[in-house]
Amino acid sequence: MRLIIVRHGQTDDNLHDILSGQKGPGLNQTGRKQAEKAGLFLRKEKITAAYSSDQLRAKETAKIILRYHPNVPWLKRRKLRDRDFGTYNQKTEAKAIQEAKLKKSTWEDYNFESGESFSDVQRRAVQAYKTIFAKHKNGRVLIVSHGDTIASLLVYLLGKSIYEEKKYSPLNTAITILEISSGKKSDSAKIVLLDSLKHLNGK
Repeated sequence: MRLIIVRHGQTDDNLHDILSGQKGPGLNQTGRKQAEKAGLFLRKEKITAAYSSDQLRAKETAKIILRYHPNVPWLKRRKLRDRDFGTYNQKTEAKAIQEAKLKKSTWEDYNFESGESFSDVQRRAVQAYKTIFAKHKNGRVLIVSHGDTIASLLVYLLGKSIYEEKKYSPLNTAITILEISSGKKSDSAKIVLLDSLKHLNGK
């Protein structure tokens, strides 16, 4: 399977370092332009299926990208949603990090009140991936999702620790392309692109 993973475009929350979590606005003007450039970059990919989070910012990004692939089936999945930061949804990332430190925890381990830990996010993201792989082993699949969700899936697929997730956390509309021969964690995924922004900077 050729797996194409894209983070959603910029929102006003991203611009102000606010954690949208499972709330938050749709794309701003910059985000829409980013999504358009991602779509243009991916226009020659022969995508056979598309999946996205069912949250607005991911759906808007996927819709723009899929203008270049109008006949591709597109499904929205709750398991591809952003991390739920619970009581820290719509608060700054700095405050959330401070909260985790005060509780002598890490960003990855901390389970936000009424929310999720990074491992919780990874668990559902991997479940979604396994279902997708089972249906599209020989396909070219687009996934549009969110920062922590994508990072959690990448460390799983690349056999890395969750404590390395910051290395794989994508910026807005960063594109990763992997060639995957098996859906099992133990099998390596060949990296074609990793968190690439070349569609934005023209390189």
